[in-house]
Amino acid sequence: PEPEPTNTPEPEPTNTPEPEPTNTPEPEPTNTPEPEPTNTPEPEPTNTPEPEPTATTEPEPEPTATAAPEAEATATPEPEAESTATPAPEAESDLPVATVARPRVNLRTGPGTDFPVIRVVVEGESYPILAKNSAGDWYMLDRGNGQIGWISAPLVTVSGDADAIPVVANLPTPPVPTPTPTSGG
Repeated sequence: PEPEPTNTPEPEPTNTPEPEPTNTPEPEPTNTPEPEPTNTPEPEPTNTPEPEPTATTEPEPEPTATAAPEAEATATPEPEAESTATPAPEAESDLPVATVARPRVNLRTGPGTDFPVIRVVVEGESYPILAKNSAGDWYMLDRGNGQIGWISAPLVTVSGDADAIPVVANLPTPPVPTPTPTSGG
């Protein structure tokens, strides 16, 4: 026997309303101004001093009994910033010439880093060499107008006969450092 057909009613269509279109306005472009470039200042160079070579101390000869004139007490001048080059001595001068071979070099009141800085000299400046210390590692330079200064020999190049540079008989004495008080005790 065959199964009897069932009478399943057809589903009725549902009436789902169509969504109404929303009236969303189109966004208008915003008027964003172009950014102005900022004026970034150039960084200032730092004042980093060139390291001074450490001088090896050789025994100095016993001083001779030559009386040195008493020096007047003067205030230690502040080192000058950049300086202008002193022209090299005229051709008739037999003095050797020291030309600064580093960007910035301290010129001092005596032959050693214990002496105060008079000024800072710059690469390319030239000065006549008046004398040297007995070790030959510091030169006494003629700064012009009767002024002198000392510079470490490895920081310059010498034009002329370096062996003809006389050795100074009466070297200045380095200043005695003031002791720093310590706490405790």
